Amino acid sequence: MPALRLDEISIVRGATQTARALSAEFNAGQVYAILGPNGTGKSSLLKAIFGELSLSQGRIHYGPHPLSMRHLASWRQRIGYMPQGTEIDVSLTVLEVVLLGKLDALHMYVGDELLNEALEIMQQVGIVDLAHRDIQTLSGGQRQLAMFCQVLLRDPAIMLLDEPVSALDMHHQLNLLEQVHQETRQRRLITITVLHDLSLAAQFADQVMLLGEGVLQASGTPHDVLTPERLSPLYGVAVERLYDSAGIPVIRPLRQMNRGLVN
Repeated sequence: MPALRLDEISIVRGATQTARALSAEFNAGQVYAILGPNGTGKSSLLKAIFGELSLSQGRIHYGPHPLSMRHLASWRQRIGYMPQGTEIDVSLTVLEVVLLGKLDALHMYVGDELLNEALEIMQQVGIVDLAHRDIQTLSGGQRQLAMFCQVLLRDPAIMLLDEPVSALDMHHQLNLLEQVHQETRQRRLITITVLHDLSLAAQFADQVMLLGEGVLQASGTPHDVLTPERLSPLYGVAVERLYDSAGIPVIRPLRQMNRGLVN
C-alpha cells in the first residue's frame, strides 16, 4: 500500500505560519495521533493534507501522486475527512447524512446493498437507533458519531479525524477509537487523528507526533515520545507518567498548588 509523505511543508494562515519545514511519512495500517497545545497547527496540518489549505513550501505525496490543486477532486476521492465542526444546517436524517459518504455514487434511488452497508456501520458504531432522527436534533457527540459513520462509508484509503472524541463521554470515546483502530487494521488505512487526551493517544495510536509552534518536536511510539521531559516544557505544566495494568503510559498533569492560600 502507498505511503503518505510530507516533504518539508510549510503552511501560512494569514500572518501566522502554522507549519515550518515539516516532514513525515504515514504508512498503511497505522493510527497516527497529532498532539500538541492549542494553536500549534494540528488542524491546519489535516486541512493541508485534505487540500483545504495551500502550502507555501514543500509537497505532499500519496505514493507517486502529488497533491495538486488542479486535480483536487481526484486527490480527495481517497480521503475521508472529519473536521472539528459537526454543525449541519440542513434538515436530514442521520441515515441520509451517513449516506452522503457515497455522494459520488448516489442516485435518485438508493440500492439495498448501499443502505445495508450504511446501517451495518451505524450498528457497529452504536447509533443505528438514531437512523431516522433529524441530525439537527442530536447532541454534538451524536453528530460526531454520525460523521464518523459517513467517513467509514466513503471507504477511504486515508482517514483524517480532527478531534473525533471531543464531545463524547468515556464509553463513546472508547467505542469510537476502538472502531478507528479496528478499521485501520482491517482496511489497511492510513489514519491521522488530532487528539488532546494524551492517555487516549497512548492507548490507541501506533505513532504520535508532537507539534509545537508549527515545528515537529518529536515523533515515534507513545512510549518513546510521551515523556515528562518532552511534555512539561511543551504544555507548560508539570506531568508524571504512570502505567496502566497493560503497561500503557498514562499521562497525568500535576496540580499547581497555590501556597499563598490560607486553609
